[in-house]
Amino acid sequence: MKKIKYLGLLLFLLTVFVSCGDELDNELFQKFTYLVKNGWKEVEVEIEEGNLVVLPIDFGVSGTSKNNTDIILTIANDPDTLAGYNFERYKHQNDKYFSELPINCYSFDQESYSIHKGEENVRALVTIDLDILKAINIYDEYVLPLTITSSTGEAIGKKDVSTVLALLKFSNSFSGSYSGTGSLEQVGSTYKESVSGLNLYATSDKTCYFYAGNITRTSEYDDPSKYVVDIEIDENDQLTMSSQLPSLEFVPIGAEIGRTYVYKQNDSRYYVQTTNITLEYRYRDQREGEETNVYTYKGTLSKSKEVLVKDFPDVIVQDDY
Repeated sequence: MKKIKYLGLLLFLLTVFVSCGDELDNELFQKFTYLVKNGWKEVEVEIEEGNLVVLPIDFGVSGTSKNNTDIILTIANDPDTLAGYNFERYKHQNDKYFSELPINCYSFDQESYSIHKGEENVRALVTIDLDILKAINIYDEYVLPLTITSSTGEAIGKKDVSTVLALLKFSNSFSGSYSGTGSLEQVGSTYKESVSGLNLYATSDKTCYFYAGNITRTSEYDDPSKYVVDIEIDENDQLTMSSQLPSLEFVPIGAEIGRTYVYKQNDSRYYVQTTNITLEYRYRDQREGEETNVYTYKGTLSKSKEVLVKDFPDVIVQDDY
């Protein structure tokens, strides 16, 4: 009799466990729609011909079971979330706030997006026109704040997963962070210092800008906007430097660029492309009380990245020793 009772209890427990397991397999989490890349994101986007940038935004459906319904979504800008982020990070230091990308600078490829039954995601494409941005201020850092505004078929996920603050990092063929050391000398003085690295920020498919001398975007005691220098590359890889700031009294002396290619070790699908630039120029200090000081800068800097061999069919490949 005891064996029969134990056998009955065992069968009962197995039935319960199998039943619970079926439920877990069917759906472990509540379903909702969300942005695959959400929250604060630094996003590098390449500038295409015509000074257009295309930013992909991916929608997803949460859960462990397959999507069994058609879902229609819409997306729009969300300045309130960006405002909250700025205040939380910088409080009353308004000069440090990130700027919202103006809404007239971008457009969506569709008015709404559909995740069909059986599918798990869909992609929206946001096109940004940098020519419009130039008329405003191409030298600022911009955030594109987007959020899901409606979702039929499944509910929208919580704000932290249905919103993205995309800090846009525009790039072109010669933009980026360069390593190396430059020399900064004060004209008419023995003062001299070394300046590490250089950042070139893309403003179009052929132009970048940088800050003169030892000024960086995060300089605490100098206003970087007073030191902006534009640099342009032509179809023959010739560089031209200039500045739109009369008070900077910028004088270009020389600018050269060159590239080398070697095969990536153990993967012949890729080259390691190294870009070398040499810059020399003169400018006037913009700090209050220091306007009489003139400086010259000269430096050779470089950056490396992996590129696909098929995208560079005519380059000269060096031996990798």
